[in-house]
Amino acid sequence: YTARFYYGTVRRAERKLVELAATDPLTGLSNRRNLRVLTEQVLAQARRAGQPTALVIVDIDNFKHTNDQHGHEVGDQVLVHIGALLATTCRAQDIVARWGGEEFLILLPNTQADAALMLAERLRHTAATQPLVYANQAIAPTISLGVAELDADETLDSAIARADRALYRSKEEGRNRVTAAE
Repeated sequence: YTARFYYGTVRRAERKLVELAATDPLTGLSNRRNLRVLTEQVLAQARRAGQPTALVIVDIDNFKHTNDQHGHEVGDQVLVHIGALLATTCRAQDIVARWGGEEFLILLPNTQADAALMLAERLRHTAATQPLVYANQAIAPTISLGVAELDADETLDSAIARADRALYRSKEEGRNRVTAAE
């Protein structure tokens, strides 16, 4: 009995450590490291099956201003709020991760660029129309997005760089918009 109890305790602790290593502690989403592991699996399967894969980079507009105006506690709640909106708006097979700071990355298996653009626009609209209510105050952050479909033999880093350039075009053109990668 003692050995079984000890073994069960160790297994639960191992599962908890694996979960902690794969999850962003603030948003509960996948973290950057885990996204990379999952992406390699998704891309390998997609290439074998000849299926498209797209990705979306999301950045919260004027996030520094939100932190400066309302404080970092509210900034954290904005991150949680946007992360939850992204996760609930995406499909079950999509992988939503906190990429870093106020950026999120979404991997869209079996998705072409046009469908990824439609999803990105839906995400943008959802964020713009569903404000965070914190201490009886509505805080309505907007998001800018960059979208890229991975080319057949393209690396993940290359696709992310293209989506990131598209994201910066969204920012330069006024924020709260979606831009497709070239």
